[in-house]
Amino acid sequence: MDDLALVNQAGGTLSTLASTQVADRPFTISEYNHPQPLTHAAEGFPMIAAFGAFQGWSAIYSFDYSGNNHFEPDKLDGFFDIKSDPSRLVHMPACAALFLRGDVAPARQTLLAPMPLEAERRQLRESRSAWTLTTDRFGVDAGWTLLHGIGLDLKAEKTAEPARPLASNKTFLSDTGQLRWDVSQQGPVVSRWVHPGPSSSRGSSAAARSTSATSSSPSARPGWTG
Repeated sequence: MDDLALVNQAGGTLSTLASTQVADRPFTISEYNHPQPLTHAAEGFPMIAAFGAFQGWSAIYSFDYSGNNHFEPDKLDGFFDIKSDPSRLVHMPACAALFLRGDVAPARQTLLAPMPLEAERRQLRESRSAWTLTTDRFGVDAGWTLLHGIGLDLKAEKTAEPARPLASNKTFLSDTGQLRWDVSQQGPVVSRWVHPGPSSSRGSSAAARSTSATSSSPSARPGWTG
């Protein structure tokens, strides 16, 4: 196991997860954790709560609270157990506010990767793995999750040309202006996001706009902050 901080990897696992989301369908993460003995384990839940809220995910399940019946241990008890790890457990109220209360608003724009039925079947035949059904395979680089929402479009009638990849910048600002992912300094740094306050409605779809990958890439991109 490599002891690496997710915050130093723009998108990382979170972008990979988002690239499997089907647009206009509920999307849940059934098991997520940054286990011991990772030095940066405390970053996991706050980051996925903020990122998932921005992507419009439906639910995130931690794995796990306890893997045995020792509910009051006096030491760290298991790689994934959070019951005895204050560095992870203490963040749960804040994570609930970020994700459930709507402190982080959903993306204002969603980039859709067309995945018609025949293209889906062809990809499954060739790869023999459902894990390859990602937006990257159908025209939208997962890196765009740092700026916008993304999703697979099952209603599309044809596939798209590969979209231009996200520029290799070091700082990425979400289209809501709330989340900023800064990888300009490698090391034990902390993820930062600009946060004006709770959004009025996390579930509102009126503010969201969708752009198909069959059209040209977005003409405007959020400004970078150093």
